Amino acid sequence: MKAVREIVRKYYKYIYESWTQPVLTSNGEMGSDTPACSVTYGSCRDGSTNTSLAYCAFDRNSSTRITMWSGSTTTPQTITFYNPEPIKFENMVITFGANAYAIWRMQSGYLKGSNDGTNWEQITSFTQNASATLTLTGSNAHYKYFALTGTLLTQVTNSIDADIVEIEFINSEQVTVVESTQQDYDFYKDIPIYKIVKENDTYKAPRSWEKGQYYGN
Repeated sequence: MKAVREIVRKYYKYIYESWTQPVLTSNGEMGSDTPACSVTYGSCRDGSTNTSLAYCAFDRNSSTRITMWSGSTTTPQTITFYNPEPIKFENMVITFGANAYAIWRMQSGYLKGSNDGTNWEQITSFTQNASATLTLTGSNAHYKYFALTGTLLTQVTNSIDADIVEIEFINSEQVTVVESTQQDYDFYKDIPIYKIVKENDTYKAPRSWEKGQYYGN
C-alpha cells in the first residue's frame, strides 16, 4: 500500500449581517464560541459586590460599573471585548460614572482591533475633556477582539475611583465565512488530502487547478 497526495479546492463566501451587541452576565472565555471580555484591572460595583469582573461594562445595566482606576493611579488600563465572528461598528460609545466629589474620566488612550488576540492594529486614538461620554469612530475592518486602553484624568486632589458604566457598539455588522460553490465564492483554499492505494495500482492525480487568491492557511 502507498499514500498519494491530492489537492481538493474548497470555496468560501463572506456573509455580512447586522450584529446586535449581546448582554454579558459573566466575563466568559476569550477565544471561545461565545462573546467574552477581560480587564487588566477592574472592580465591578453594583452596590453590594466588588469583584474583578469586566462584564459590568457590557451588561447594558446603568446601575453597575467597572472601576478601572483606583485612587489617584494613572497607570494605563485596558478593557477588551471579544466576539467569535469578526465585527465592525460605526461608533463605540463609552459612558463614564460620577460621584459626589468629582467626575474622573479617561484622559487619553487608543482603541485597537485583532483577529487572533496577538497581532493588533490601531483603530483610533483619543484625548478628551472630561465629558460624561466618549464616542470613538470605528474602521471598515472587521475584528474579533477590541482593546480599549486609557489613562485616568485627575480633576481634584481627592482619591476617587474612575468608573466605566457601559461600552456600546453602535450600528454594527458581523461577517461570517460559509462554504460555497465555484459559481459563487469570495475566496478558496486548496486543501491536501491523502489516499491509500495498492502499491501496484496506477493512480492518476486530478487535473491541476488554475492559480488564484488564497485566504488563510
